[in-house]
Amino acid sequence: MISFVVAVYNAADTLAQCLDSVIAQNCQDFELLVIDGGSSDGSLDVLHERASQIAYWTSDADQGVYDAWNKALPHLRGEWVCFLGADDYLWSNDVVGALIEQLKNLSAHVCIAYGQIVLLDKGGNPMFALGDPWESVESQFMKKMCLPHPAVMHRRDVFETYGEFDTSFRIAGDYEFLLRTITANRPHYLGELLVTAMRPGGLSTNPANAIMGLREAHRALAKHGYPVAWLSQCMAWARVYLRLLASRWLGPRLTPTVLDWGRRLRGLPPYWTKV
Repeated sequence: MISFVVAVYNAADTLAQCLDSVIAQNCQDFELLVIDGGSSDGSLDVLHERASQIAYWTSDADQGVYDAWNKALPHLRGEWVCFLGADDYLWSNDVVGALIEQLKNLSAHVCIAYGQIVLLDKGGNPMFALGDPWESVESQFMKKMCLPHPAVMHRRDVFETYGEFDTSFRIAGDYEFLLRTITANRPHYLGELLVTAMRPGGLSTNPANAIMGLREAHRALAKHGYPVAWLSQCMAWARVYLRLLASRWLGPRLTPTVLDWGRRLRGLPPYWTKV
């Protein structure tokens, strides 16, 4: 069984699609848990309407998404756990069946497995998939979070071994947790299996959040004794501050176009003009 944990706070506009994408799965070997942070926007109405199809849900003030996920851990019954945001949704009705077909054949030593997410534009249309084989991103992971966390499957007992999410992190708590596990547990790539659709926002579009994310990633690496790649760190900081300056100098309309010119020069598809 796969346990899907959804953290939500005032996300009534997207929560129904998220929950329904799990409930509508053709393979029913899953459970759905929802941790609400005390929403006041109609999210609770969405939960009450689907209460009979949710294994566990609660609504109380929390300290952020990682605190919400921690609250779900004692209630899990699935062998594997996937953490979703309220604005994510499973890509198709066959996702659970496809995941189980691969997960059931994995060695017991594999505690982290992952597929791909589909990144959506501001209109909800698919742009491109994210998620590459571990062999091609391992060195990059030692610098920043590059696993698509809404498509990451955690074996449940990994939390018994390595503990909960560190709630002192606001953005990079998933990265910090995975750093704890990878020394002894090499992540397994499930191939080009599209697991989750992810809307733009937050860290990817807000420079202030990006700056906080870089700081927290640096702290996570230092916490676990990993060497900091200073050149890569400096380049990452430079990109964020250039984006921040560009938004001030060029304005919100011209900045995305200029940023996508830079992406094209690096052989990457356009992103900023679509979010």
